[in-house]
Order: sequence, then C-alpha cells, then structure tokens
Amino acid sequence: MLFISVPAFSQRNNGNVNSLITTESHLNDLFNTKGIDNAYKKVTKKNTMFYVPQPVNAKEYYKDNKITNQVLTKTPDYAILSKSASYGITSGGLTTQKEQSITYNRYLTIWKSSKDGKWGIELNAINPQPQPNIEVKQLFINPENRDYPRIYGPPYLQLREQVIFNTDSLLGDALKKAGNSAFKNYYADDVQLFLPNQTPVIGKVNVLNKIAENNLLYTNKPAKVKRASSGDIAYTTGTATIGLESYDYIRVWQKDGEMKWNIIIDMYVNEK
Repeated sequence: MLFISVPAFSQRNNGNVNSLITTESHLNDLFNTKGIDNAYKKVTKKNTMFYVPQPVNAKEYYKDNKITNQVLTKTPDYAILSKSASYGITSGGLTTQKEQSITYNRYLTIWKSSKDGKWGIELNAINPQPQPNIEVKQLFINPENRDYPRIYGPPYLQLREQVIFNTDSLLGDALKKAGNSAFKNYYADDVQLFLPNQTPVIGKVNVLNKIAENNLLYTNKPAKVKRASSGDIAYTTGTATIGLESYDYIRVWQKDGEMKWNIIIDMYVNEK
C-alpha cells in the first residue's frame, strides 16, 4: 500500500516549494522504473514544450522517440514558487549515463499545477555543460508572503501577460540601441545565465562580466508569454542571436517589491 501511494502523493502541490523537489525525486524514480520516455509522458500535458534543442511538443516527441539503455538523473539546486503556487520553477544538473559514458547538462523546468493540485511540466529545456567542478549551493525559495490581487477573466489575464511581453520587447529594442549594457536594467541581482556548453553564471555582476567578456552582440524577439495567476512570476520564450549564432531563449521573470519586473533566469538554447 505504501508503494502505491508514494507516486500519487509525490506529485501533489501542497503550496510549498518542497513539493516541487519531491516531484522531481519521484520523476527520477520513474526514469529508472518506467524508462525516460514513459516517465516524461506521465508528467507532461497536451501542450507541453520540450527543447531538444529545438522546441517540440513533448507528447508527440516521446511517442515517436523511445529512449533505452540510458540512466537519467535530475539534481535540482534551485526552485522557486509563485505566490499562488500555480507555477513553479526548478533548475539544476542533469546527467545522462549510457554504459560507461556520462554527459552533463543544465536543465530548466517550468511546472504548472492543475486544479486537483497535481504538478505537470509546461516547459523543459536542457543545455549541455562541462562536468561541474564545484558543488552548487541549493536554493529553494517560498514566497515571502501570499498576498496578491485576485483578477479573473481572460481579458484581464491577457492584459497582465501583455505587460511582460512588452517588457521583453523593450529589452530587445534597448539591446539594438544601447548594446549589451541594456541588460543591467532588466537583470535581477541574483540572475542566472545558462548558455550551451558553458558553466552557469550566477549573480548580476558576474553575468554582465561574462556577457562583456564574450564581446558578442545579443538580440531577442519574444514570441510567447505565460504568467502565474498571482502575477509575481512569469516567463517568456522567443528567438535570439548571440553574435552570428541563432538561439531559442527562455526567460523567467519576477516582480520585485517596487513592482518592477526583473529577469531571474536567462537561458539560451542553440537551435542547431
């Protein structure tokens, strides 16, 4: 009876960020017992998008791609929950082992809670990265408070999402006019930058230094936006260039105490 009840419980949203970590632990168990493709099928929805690296519908992708003889392990070191607990973000290291070969990756997963409190993946992206040489400190964040205005009706929700879309568009315009220095007005102090084949960079100063060090011009054009019902967490997706290379990007945004939207995760996934 205990064995049967654990999977159901581990995917439930209890309003605490630890429920996300428990869900990812359960997902690791499913990788081992059900296989990677079958495990993902259990936590994805009709419109779930996976970047592999190009964006694809997860249900369709894993229907046609059977993954065998691989051991996949997700190790979250960052997680944040919206005030409404309708959205959750997890990120961390992901290893894939096939026989004696191990590959290292950085993942970003955006979770959405259903009406019955079950966590499901709305978006998942993975970047290859070098083998980590230091242990990343875990940071799991619950909202400081649960107060937020209740707004109902599609027109109002779309209007709120449009604010984020416009903010991302303004960043794109600013990058064209002022260059990469425009990022400093949009990044949170604890922003994280995920680039393919590079170690994650954490902290606004470190990220800006990394971008300046590469000396490659960034551009972006948003295509999609989603926002938590509480209005404090959102994400945008779109296309970008870094120098001459094309990318898809995922940005996670958070509203600060002064009602300003800041980027807390900036991830670029190479389209090739």
